Amino acid sequence: MPPVTDTRQRLIDAAGELFWERGYAATGLSDILESAGARGGSLYHFFPTKDDLLLAVIERHARVVETTIENTLAAHQEPRARVLAVVEFYRSFMRRTGCTLGCPLTNLAAEIGDSHPRAAERIGAFNDRLAQRIGEPLAEVLVAGGNAEQTARCILAMIQGATLQARIAKGDGPLDACAGCVRAMLDGAMGVPQVVVRAGAAVPA
Repeated sequence: MPPVTDTRQRLIDAAGELFWERGYAATGLSDILESAGARGGSLYHFFPTKDDLLLAVIERHARVVETTIENTLAAHQEPRARVLAVVEFYRSFMRRTGCTLGCPLTNLAAEIGDSHPRAAERIGAFNDRLAQRIGEPLAEVLVAGGNAEQTARCILAMIQGATLQARIAKGDGPLDACAGCVRAMLDGAMGVPQVVVRAGAAVPA
């Protein structure tokens, strides 16, 4: 890994913000240089191509998200609460951005997944790690025969899809719906009896 310098990190940070706000294709190298306060020679010294910079940005975003989710999981003891905390992390994040930007890695995956295979591979590896972390508390609570990895990947797909829908809707309704579905999925996977109300009386589903 190349040594981290102030200039290199400024370039990564600037590119990460601009790719997030504008998209990869719409961000020019001159925009990145201006935002980072760097010279063109510095950019090409650290990143011979724009794609090389993209890979560094993906690593940066993945590191930040994984660290935050690790802290989120560590703040809860009960396995079900730990899984739901991941959903809440994404919902809170979208609310802080006004549901206008979305998850930076999910956005990049949607934009460059077909055209930049190395970048898509890095994002796929991030998703694998995240699904594994979600699956660890699931493995503690699933009833016999439950598949923690499969359930974790399904939950992650729901969360990431909901962030894209929230961005389109400019509201967190899709993530509210996602949280409700994940709760129901967890209850079903844990063997929790479902209760519905019929004619004013609560009965098993």
